[in-house]
Amino acid sequence: MAIDWWTNDANPNGIEFLFNTNKSTNNQTLLRSSGSNDYWDLRVIPSGSSNTKGKIEFRLNYKKNVSSAIGTNHISMSTAYIDNIMGGNIFNIMVQRHVVTASNALGDCDFSQSYHMFVARKDDDKIKDVNFISMSSHDSTTGKLNSTGSFSNQNFITSSAMTSKNLFVGETLTGSIAEVRAWSNYVSMSKFKQHVINYQSIVGNKISSSVAELIYRYKLVRELLIGIQHLIQHH
Repeated sequence: MAIDWWTNDANPNGIEFLFNTNKSTNNQTLLRSSGSNDYWDLRVIPSGSSNTKGKIEFRLNYKKNVSSAIGTNHISMSTAYIDNIMGGNIFNIMVQRHVVTASNALGDCDFSQSYHMFVARKDDDKIKDVNFISMSSHDSTTGKLNSTGSFSNQNFITSSAMTSKNLFVGETLTGSIAEVRAWSNYVSMSKFKQHVINYQSIVGNKISSSVAELIYRYKLVRELLIGIQHLIQHH
């Protein structure tokens, strides 16, 4: 599945979704913003040889025009290793900028930005495995022409040369994804937790958020249920 990211008037500040995955010892890509090299990605990384324990890692390319591969040219943040993140549990994830800007012009990206990642899952009426992770892009430095905080910030909100469908969803995931939402404004942790308790909830920080700030929403509930059924059948 591929969706619009900073193209076709879809200019999100952040993105959230639900996912579950089969047991695996391989890295799995949840989101990937594509260009000549990758702008940013979000992955499930297993712990050693474990096929159930892993962490969520967000990487952001800091090179101007993503001139080099993300693997060795990125800033990153990740959760701690989470038990049973692979193998059937449904997790909610949100990645977003703390400071909302409406432009990806380099001049409007020239500051130290903070990026937040929320991760949690529902267990009956409780919320488990709650993670609130943050990182900051480094300040722009005069003379560093190809790798500054400004380029990091710009790379998060750039659409690449592709005119549409430039954000790849669940590309190497062995499970399923549902309730993909792009938000134009920041969503607080308290509202995110409401989404965890109620998968259908689209409340935001304001009364009008579900209308004015929700750019798009792909439910994909059928796909997630099929994935869960597949897991049950193979246990």
